[in-house]
Amino acid sequence: MKFACLFKKLCLTSYTTLAYTRTLPLPTSTLDMKLLPQRLERGRVGKHVLFPPASRNTMLLLVITVVAAVFGLWHPAAAADDCHWDVRAADWESPDSWIGRAVPTAGSTTYIGNYGTARIRGMAEADRLYVGSRKNGTVEVGPGGSLTIARDLEIGLNTTTGHLDVNGGKVSVGSSLSLGSKDSIGTLRVFSGGEVEVNGDLSISQERGIGELSVNGGRVKADRITFGRRIADFADTPRGVLNITDGLVDVNSIQLGFLQPMGNAALFLDGGVLAIGYTDGFHGEQILRMNGGTIQAKGNSNDFLAGFRSKTLLLSVRGGTIDTNGFHVRLTSGFQGQGGLNIMSSRGTGVLNLQCPQQYTGFTYIGENALLRQEMNLPIDPQSNVGLDSGGAFDLAGYDSTINGLFGEEGSAVTNSSSKAVELTVGSASGSGLFAGDIIERKGKVSLTKAGKGEQFLAGNNAYSGGTKILDGVLSGTTDSLRGNIDNSGKLVFSQARDGTFKGKITGFGKVEINGRGGALCIDDLQKYRGGTVVKMGTLSLRVGLPQSSIHIHPNGVVNGGGKVEQTVFNNGTLHTHFAGTPTSFLAGTYRQGPNGVLVIPIMGDDSYGELWVLSDAQLDKGAVVIPQFRPGYFPSSNVEYDIVHVGGHLSGRFRDIKLPGVLQVQLQHNDKCVTMQITQEQFSGKTPAQKSVAKIFNEIVRNRGLATEHNSDLERLVWDLEFVPKKELGYYLDVVAPQQVAGIKDIIFSAANMHYMQINDRLARIRAGVHGTSLNGIRPSALQQHALNCRKDYGENQETNQTPSYASSPQWNTFATASGMFSSISGINGFPRQRAATGHFSAGGDCYLNERMSIGIFAGYQGVRSRQNGHTYNHSSHDSNGIKYGIYGTSSWNGFYVNAIIGGGHNDHTLRRAFGTANNQWAMRSFPWSGELASQLGVGYEFKLGRWMLGTNSSMQYTYLLVSSVEETGGTNLNVRSERQNVGSLVGTLGTTVAYLWDVATGYQIAPRLGLAWQHEFANYGEMIAAAFNNGNAINGKAYRFGYQGVKGNRNTAFATAGVSASLGKSVWCYAYYMPQLGTRITSHSVMLGVSYTF
Repeated sequence: MKFACLFKKLCLTSYTTLAYTRTLPLPTSTLDMKLLPQRLERGRVGKHVLFPPASRNTMLLLVITVVAAVFGLWHPAAAADDCHWDVRAADWESPDSWIGRAVPTAGSTTYIGNYGTARIRGMAEADRLYVGSRKNGTVEVGPGGSLTIARDLEIGLNTTTGHLDVNGGKVSVGSSLSLGSKDSIGTLRVFSGGEVEVNGDLSISQERGIGELSVNGGRVKADRITFGRRIADFADTPRGVLNITDGLVDVNSIQLGFLQPMGNAALFLDGGVLAIGYTDGFHGEQILRMNGGTIQAKGNSNDFLAGFRSKTLLLSVRGGTIDTNGFHVRLTSGFQGQGGLNIMSSRGTGVLNLQCPQQYTGFTYIGENALLRQEMNLPIDPQSNVGLDSGGAFDLAGYDSTINGLFGEEGSAVTNSSSKAVELTVGSASGSGLFAGDIIERKGKVSLTKAGKGEQFLAGNNAYSGGTKILDGVLSGTTDSLRGNIDNSGKLVFSQARDGTFKGKITGFGKVEINGRGGALCIDDLQKYRGGTVVKMGTLSLRVGLPQSSIHIHPNGVVNGGGKVEQTVFNNGTLHTHFAGTPTSFLAGTYRQGPNGVLVIPIMGDDSYGELWVLSDAQLDKGAVVIPQFRPGYFPSSNVEYDIVHVGGHLSGRFRDIKLPGVLQVQLQHNDKCVTMQITQEQFSGKTPAQKSVAKIFNEIVRNRGLATEHNSDLERLVWDLEFVPKKELGYYLDVVAPQQVAGIKDIIFSAANMHYMQINDRLARIRAGVHGTSLNGIRPSALQQHALNCRKDYGENQETNQTPSYASSPQWNTFATASGMFSSISGINGFPRQRAATGHFSAGGDCYLNERMSIGIFAGYQGVRSRQNGHTYNHSSHDSNGIKYGIYGTSSWNGFYVNAIIGGGHNDHTLRRAFGTANNQWAMRSFPWSGELASQLGVGYEFKLGRWMLGTNSSMQYTYLLVSSVEETGGTNLNVRSERQNVGSLVGTLGTTVAYLWDVATGYQIAPRLGLAWQHEFANYGEMIAAAFNNGNAINGKAYRFGYQGVKGNRNTAFATAGVSASLGKSVWCYAYYMPQLGTRITSHSVMLGVSYTF
């Protein structure tokens, strides 16, 4: 007990002494408690004596104090401004977490140790912070947390371990941040949303410490990052590591091996962005491994990654990106590895200059607005493919370059900004490439060499003039991309999307292939290459000789022109003896035509046609075809002959016979030296008088070999087209030249007049039935409703039906309005489709009761027609008309018998459109005729009642006269047809019967179903011939070409039916609905009639 009290007294005394030493004017930098043991050994700090010489007891007490501190009997928290962590894991903001039970302030020197973890969720601050004091310590800054250090932050002290995790919060350091000094371990981890800002240096692994900055999201910003810990090679475990997998590290500079003779640094970029101004490396070795990350420039730099000179940089599988960020930077260090390098500029145009050989084998990608410029020969590894985005550029800048495949989008460029000529070699590692950009000579010339077994395709608009070499493999392109002379020891492929002319010279023993995509390759200069020529697809147009090359034409290939091929021509595709439409003579050394081969002979005139000349032998395999191609508008003389194939040696085999479908026929004659084509001209012929009259005109035009004064006119082109139309289709075309709609006007008008007069008969039936007042008819009301009243003399019968004769109180005059719609199908001449016509009619009128037995009336109205005809692929027509109707009528009845009389007329304006054509030509014409009609009808009938049944029979004769004006067309030049005036008539007789039943539902409410049948016979309308002439009747070659065409014959016999129901709704309102079909061999129609009538 006494010993304990004495020891406590000694401790208090030592504390007093220690407090006395702190009052000395010592530099604050020497007062850190963690350095006290060292300074106690030396007995002084700087020039200041720690122990006054006055007392040995003081010395003894101080030694005892130190021993107590070592054994945990005394804690340095006795310093007034120091804060020490006291618990394992707690919140920074809690006073209970600290030994002094006080939260650190902005002036506190703060220590986190004792295996404790300080969690920061709010605001925390300190003057200095040491993480890992005496024992390991951890600080966690979470979301919403904020840690502000006024001066220094040190993570890992002496032999301890310190950790700082920033996960969503923010850390601000006013002076410096150190990770892993001496023999300690210090780690700083920044996660998504976290932010660390250091206004001074951020040092990683100084002396013998292990330091690591790991960024997996968030942002780290510092003025400078320094490293210093030596590692042997890439496989060694690094002691100073910057590891970025996501987020941003933004520093002005990185010092590699700073102040350490054997210093080093390891930077691992597996993602995220490292933004730097420059790097320095004074000592040791460094490592930069990129596996998906980005290095971004912060300014112009002549030596962007200078700190990595002593060891090459590594690109792993995912490669890396250098973002020039709109600046000009130079790379003097070489990358290695299997990854690729992506060069981009995130803003503006940036430049990366290569001044060191690169040994990576992955892809070199040059992004939009980025420029990769060479500053030495062959800086890119020959195994690396180079690809350019649109807007990217690869500047050879006066230095040769050898790469593997070259890729590029449209808008990219390979350039030479130097006046020195350069050579670009592609495909060195047998790679393939597709380059749609341009190769451009800014100053000096550029030559292109294709090496390796792969295929390089050029699709741009190149402008290099240094020539092209093909050492091996395939070089493909177009006449726009393949420039200058080509020395070919491999395979040269032209793939034309549009026509183009190659203006260079091709030499060498390599093959030339045409594999077009719709365009033709034209060769106008003599070519002396010795390799074969293969036309695989597309067109080769030759105007010169190929003295040392043979030609093989595949089934999808075409060769034309007047070439001279002194070797073998094997035609298993198409050989066309013309150039730009002009017949040529094609020369072959030997000629063989396979079973799929076609020889096309253009024939422009009797003495102008293509020819094939063979110097030696010619062989025609079984199935070989020759096709004559006649110039449009050329009418051969009958029995003319063309010598189309000439053979210097021996001709074996023969062409297949030519069978043309039309009136122009071809025959072939073979011998061992020549093939001759003979032409026979047959006559156009028709079956009907109309067809024969047109055929006569066409034969005359053929006999005259066209229209002398109107060559290539529409009429001449039509006749020439019909020379090749199958004979079985000629009848249709001989008819279609006439405006058949003109002939169809009468049938539409006759059918409409017939239906209209049926409606007038309905009105007359209602008059006889005693209906008076205003009638709003739909389409066809019942003709027998209430009519039995007019047939009764016995007033008692009227009482049986609870009705009285309505005429007793009828006014003298009545008015009415009717509306109807009819949908008809009218057949045409043989081979023509039926017309689909819709006719609408509206009329209004008034009638007067002269006496109990007789009434008369007058009507006027509007009639509209819309007709369409769609048949043959090239034949379409339409007919629209608008017209007026007017007339008078009367009816008289006696004891159930009645007589009807109607006479009226009308006028119609028509708009006719027609379009027809052949496979080669189409025409469209329009005309505007008018027509006038006069119609009359006389009918008789009988109506009677049997109980509730009402029966009736009727018969009538109707005559309609129609005048159709002459018609002249527009739109078809000399194919326009003038049709003369038509005077046609229709006389029809009708016989029918009707039955209805009157059902009283309730007082004042009746329903009357009705059925009717009628038969009609046409005594006229035989389809008269219509006189017509081409060119609207005007002379051609001094002659009018007249012909005739026939209208459609009307139905001889037609059946009509009526089915419907009418209903009485009180004394004044009737409504009804009827369906009326008309069935005939020529004309069928369907009418639906709805309506209501009102009596007052």
